[in-house]
Formats: sequence, C-alpha cells, structure tokens
Amino acid sequence: MKKIALSLFAVIISVSLFAGNDIKVSFCSGGSKITLKELSICKVLTVSSDDWKIKTATIGFAIGDDFKSIKVVGDKISDKLYHNLKSSSSDKIYIEQIVLVNSKGEEMKLGAQTITIIK
Repeated sequence: MKKIALSLFAVIISVSLFAGNDIKVSFCSGGSKITLKELSICKVLTVSSDDWKIKTATIGFAIGDDFKSIKVVGDKISDKLYHNLKSSSSDKIYIEQIVLVNSKGEEMKLGAQTITIIK
C-alpha cells in the first residue's frame, strides 16, 4: 500500500511539473493564426505567460523553393523581417529555437511552434 501511495505521489508531481510548460509564443497575442495586416500593425512576439519574455528566437519561412531563417533578439521583429514575410509565398511561420527569460534571469527553451498566415 505504501508503494502504491508513493508511486501515485510521484506520478502527480511529475505530471504537474511537465504540465506547467504549456507556454505558447505567438504574434500580437493572436494565437496560432495571423493576417499580414495584423502583423504589420503589431510586429511583436508575445508569450502566453506574464512571467516570461522572449530572449531569442529564430523565425523561419519559405521563399519559393528556399527556406529562410532569421534570428530575433527580444520580442520585436524588424521591418526587414516583416517585408521578407510579406513577399514570401509561405502560409506558415515557424518560430524555432525559442529561449525565454524571466525576471530572475532564468532561461527556458521551448519547442518549435507554427503560426498560420491567413491570406
């Protein structure tokens, strides 16, 4: 009985630790979809948790048969990156190599996330 209780406790702790990492990154708090018009107004990467900010990320998208990746430092995307996205034929933006930082200076890496461009 003691082993079952300890096992159950361990499962609950591990699930709660991993469940806390449901943090998402998007443009302008728009979720997983955005229009180019919305992006032209905002040009900001947002985090679904107020405790974390974007330190760095890589934005990837298709340009014809090529794939372009641009590193972003901080939460703002440059006008050049926006114009590259606008002129591309891509309907997806890939946010990869995401590094977040909190107020204590602690860093956390997130997995890649995909944003759909609504035409």
